[in-house]
Amino acid sequence: MKVYHKGKVVGSRELGFESERAFHEVDIELIATEAGLQSYRIVLDGLGDELSLINNEKRIFIEVLDSREKILLLSDAPHPDISAIKAAVESRKNYDIDLFFADKPPETLDPYSLIILYQIPSKNPGNSNLLAEVFRTEKPLLFVLGKNSEMSVFNQIQPYLKIDSDKDMYNDVKAVFNDNFTLFNIGEREKSLIRNLPPLAVPFGNYEKPALSEVLFFQEIASVESDFPLLLFVQDAVRKAAVVAGEGIWRWRLHTYKAEKSHQLFDELIGKMVQYLSLKEDKSRFRINAPKSLLENEDLIFSAEFYNE
Repeated sequence: MKVYHKGKVVGSRELGFESERAFHEVDIELIATEAGLQSYRIVLDGLGDELSLINNEKRIFIEVLDSREKILLLSDAPHPDISAIKAAVESRKNYDIDLFFADKPPETLDPYSLIILYQIPSKNPGNSNLLAEVFRTEKPLLFVLGKNSEMSVFNQIQPYLKIDSDKDMYNDVKAVFNDNFTLFNIGEREKSLIRNLPPLAVPFGNYEKPALSEVLFFQEIASVESDFPLLLFVQDAVRKAAVVAGEGIWRWRLHTYKAEKSHQLFDELIGKMVQYLSLKEDKSRFRINAPKSLLENEDLIFSAEFYNE
């Protein structure tokens, strides 16, 4: 038996039949080299005395999906955190991540399912046009704040977290897991690790979060647990968004490796954040479904669904 794709043999298997009514169920794993609707031809070699070979061939169609999501990481300057985030995302087989600096952004933002803004808006005033283009896309956003962040501009451009700070001062704070967090599951090993993560440098000031936000980590300041968010998620009518309120998560990845002899738990945490934010949701209220392919003489059936608000 041979399997053909675009005229080339992509799989084969030797079959033996002990009788005229023998039955074989065969599994063949093929490597998909391109996305889209692909045609495959399955052929059985004929026997020497076989009168007809018509039923020795079957053509099938398989839709190959490219499920990889493209993530964009934008930064104003190099930082160890960038390498930690990039490595964590690249460890997930369903994601590709592109790194660009703000002075040379990609030509288009269309391919990306999530945009990570690392310390953007920054103290560099040249970011305004890039930020305007990012917000026009209505794509999910992940902000990571730090000592190069321009907090006055950050407060103006987004509704997800307001930090009342008129001083260029920072606190070293530790992460405290929020037991009421519900957006995705955090395992017991991750919770245990979180308790001992190194501190992040966060802006000094008062923090105001939206009522419908979900906080994953609160800030522990000088051994005192506060209700200030260190990492929170928000979803409004436009997009999903998240804010990491400080820099230094590269130390989290190193600490994870020291404690576990593996980056896995850190990579899983970043992976869950990226998966939640980049997950595409069908927000249309009227949806029509039709078959992607039909056999000869098969009925063409449409179905429709309508949802209220």
